[in-house]
This record gives sequence, structure tokens and C-alpha cells, in this order.
Amino acid sequence: MLTEPAALGQDRWRLVRVSEESGDREATGWLRGQRSALVLVSPSGDIDPHLLRFALDLPRARSTVEGYLTDVCVFLNWLHIVYPGVDWRSCAWRPHVAGFFEYRRRNDVRPVSAGTASRNRAALNALYGWAADEGALPASPMVSAGTRERSRGSASGLHDHRSTVAINMTKGGTRHEVKWVSRRAYSRWRLEGLLGLQSDKPDQEPRVMMGNRNAAFADLLYATGMRRQEAAGLLTLEIPERSNERRLAKGRIPGALSKGAPPRGRFFYVDQRTLAGIDSYVRTDREMQVYFGQQAGLYEGDASALLVEKVYWQAVGDHRVADSIVILGHRSRRRNGAWRFDDLDLEMRKHLYSVDDTGQRRPLMLWLSHGGQPMNPRSWNGVFDDANERLARAVWSARTRAQADSPMRMDAPYRIHPHMLRHSFALRRFSVAATLMARSAKAPSPSELEELIRRTNIWMLLQSQLGHRDIETTRNVYLEPVVNLEWEFFVEAAAEEVENVDQVLAQIAVDHPGIIDVAAVT
Repeated sequence: MLTEPAALGQDRWRLVRVSEESGDREATGWLRGQRSALVLVSPSGDIDPHLLRFALDLPRARSTVEGYLTDVCVFLNWLHIVYPGVDWRSCAWRPHVAGFFEYRRRNDVRPVSAGTASRNRAALNALYGWAADEGALPASPMVSAGTRERSRGSASGLHDHRSTVAINMTKGGTRHEVKWVSRRAYSRWRLEGLLGLQSDKPDQEPRVMMGNRNAAFADLLYATGMRRQEAAGLLTLEIPERSNERRLAKGRIPGALSKGAPPRGRFFYVDQRTLAGIDSYVRTDREMQVYFGQQAGLYEGDASALLVEKVYWQAVGDHRVADSIVILGHRSRRRNGAWRFDDLDLEMRKHLYSVDDTGQRRPLMLWLSHGGQPMNPRSWNGVFDDANERLARAVWSARTRAQADSPMRMDAPYRIHPHMLRHSFALRRFSVAATLMARSAKAPSPSELEELIRRTNIWMLLQSQLGHRDIETTRNVYLEPVVNLEWEFFVEAAAEEVENVDQVLAQIAVDHPGIIDVAAVT
């Protein structure tokens, strides 16, 4: 097994955002008309002109650009530590790149999933493909000899290097990546991991002190199937109002936060219990962080502040959804000068404020870090990692108390990451729908149930809720445990009058290693 390199400290590559307000004429000259841009800065403080041009040439959504540059930054830091003095452009020797993926998949501390490693590969494909096109290096180490590549004039806008050498992304992994978690397993992780209750040593770190925030965020992902980026960028105005008159409330995920940045977002439904958790966080933990930010002059000192003058709302049935806002001194191209929420990207959202009755600014970003700053979406990965480690300590403590003489390694019984909750939402929703259909159809045959599901478009409804472009992604990736399941399973579940979907998922989990259920790990 490979080991984690030494801590990088300050001697590392880092991402820095340059904006029009930075006051640096040379820096703002790079922006090419953009309001701001991310640049990669070397450990010595220099900016590689090739990496700068690569970042500005990426013809992708802003969130994707940030993801690609972050993955490139991880690779550059690994190269800096493992091969000191080796420049990324001279890294034409394939073992350099292959060694990076070997480390990512098999290090002892935090090995990444096959999906994350594939995303890393996509970023390096883009970087080295672009560099080869620009003549910055003779050939890409990501491309095998003799492969046919698309020209620069392809529809994608950049050289397409999908035909790459066969780097094994699954090495060190299992046949089934764990992608789903039952509500029982989630509830245990939430209680002992996120909130730190019943653990052997409650922490006093800011992340634990913000337990209500962390639990509210995770609950929102599990209840709606949002992507991490989508939920992390929401404003307080975009959270539906609580109501005792209906079980579900309706909101809208803005297009600017969604994958691919579509012009229009999509609707989501959230239960009142989840809304109550968010409301509790807003009234307690968040209010305290706003106070800290105001006292520190954080908001008044924001040179890029965008002050909201007016909010327009849209009636969607009997629900009220935020539609657009008027920003002081920043008119949009619309007739009323208002900005649609679909057009507000994450960077704009970080600087949006309302002004209270005392004249003080209040941030509109829903999720705030300790001290009042808006949470960076990637910071949630750290929150989830800490929760996984806290659960491991709780389980280890319980086991050592039960078997004092039995040495055990302190591993978590299961680990949860944000995207797993999105997969779990899809599986849970489908299982509920299929079981209810089988029950309401009065003992249909398996073939009749399959036809009923096809006619009622459950697949398409879930595709819409998840925001997938391709329905095959919904069917074959997110709902893989049930695609190959005999429909007879749901018919029998309905006939046995299973009380709730947790029991249905528990039965599915018995035969599918990709689903974690608490009964299998306690």
C-alpha cells in the first residue's frame, strides 16, 4: 500500500481567484472580459503562463472549470512532493501520471473512489491535450501511441483526448463501489458522525459546534437528491417556506448552480421535517455566525458586495418560489433590471447581501462557516470526512469496551460522502414508487408491474428530479441495484404489506454489496 506524502504546508500549488476589484492591472488584464477567474500559483508564487491560458481556454461551465483546476492542482502538488524539480510539461514519462493515479486509489489515509479518479483523469486529459495542441510539449502522456484524436476545431472547443492509455481506475477497489445508504444507516451516521452524539469523545472543533448546520445540509441532500454544488450555493430566499398545511414544499434549484449551467433550473420537493432542521440552523447557529461576521466588519468590508433592493416571487400552484432580485447599481439586461436566480452563479451569490433595519448587511448565502464566511462547496467534503472518522471512533470505542483484549483497527463501518446521498435519494424514491404501485394494482404479475412502471414514467420523473440529461444515467448508474432486480421482488414486498421502504431497501441490500444498511454493519 502507498502512503500519504508529508503535509504540504505553505510550500504548495494553490488556486487564487483574480477579480476586477483586485486592483492589479496585470492580473485583471488576464480576465478577457470575465468578472473573475481562477489562476494556479506555484509554490514560489509564480504563475505559469501555459496553465493560465489553459484555465482561460476551458469552454465549460464555471463549476466544471473550478473542478478541473482543483484536480490539476492536486496533481501538481503530488508531482511537487514525489518528484521534486520535475515540471509538469516535462512529465511525458507515463509512470509519472500512472503513479499519481496509483497513489490516489491506494494510499493508506484517504483513497478516492473510482469516480473521483476518473474525474482527475478527465482534468489531466484536458490539460495535456490542450498543451500538446499548443505546442507546449511534444505529446500528451495521457494518450497512447497511434491513437486517433479529434482536431482542435471539434465541437467541444478543445482537443478531445478520450482515447487515452488504459490507466486502471479501479485498482485497489472492489467490484461494487458503495453508492447507496439506507435511512437506518444514514440516521446512525448522522447521529454519531455529524452530531457527535454517543461518541467516545465529543469534539469541540467548529465543525462539531456547527452540528445543526451539518445535519441540515446532509438532510437536504438525502431528501432532495441535490448535487453538493447545488445545495451549497443556495440562498436563504430559495428555501421554501414551512407550512403545516402540506407535507411537501416546492422550491427551485437555480440553473447557474446545476451541472452544465442550463438556462432554467429545476424544481425540487422537500419534506417539512427537513425544512424544520434548516429553519433551526438559520435561527440559531447561522444567526450567531452572522453576528460574528458583522462584529468583525466582514460584510461591510466586502468590496464586491451586491446589495439586494427587491425580490420578485413567482406563484407555482399553491407554492411561492423566488424568481428574481434587483441589485443596487447592477442592472441586468431584463426590462425591469432584475437578475433571475437562474443567472446568479456561485461567485455572485457569495457577495449578495440584504440590509436590515439597523442598516447592517446580512449575507444571503444559506450555509456559513465558523466566523460568518460563506461555506466553500468543497469544504463539505471535509465535514463528511470528519463525520466518518467520528463514527469510526464511536464504533471502535464500543467494540473495545465489549472486547477489551481484542486489538482492532479503528476503521469506520461505512463511509458516506455527499454524492452517495444523491444516489440514495434516487433508490429510495424508486423503491417507494414501485412498492406503492404493486400494492395499488392489487397483486399484479411481475410483467404487469414492469409495464405499469413504464407507462407511468417513473424513470423519467426521477431523471427530471435528478437533473440528468440522459435517462440511461438514471437507470443504469443511480438505480443499478433495481434495474436487474426481478419485478417479482416488489410484487412480493407489496403482498407482504411491508410497513415502510426501509424494510424494502434492507431486503435489497442483502444481495447487493453497493448498499449499506445498518443491520449489516452493527
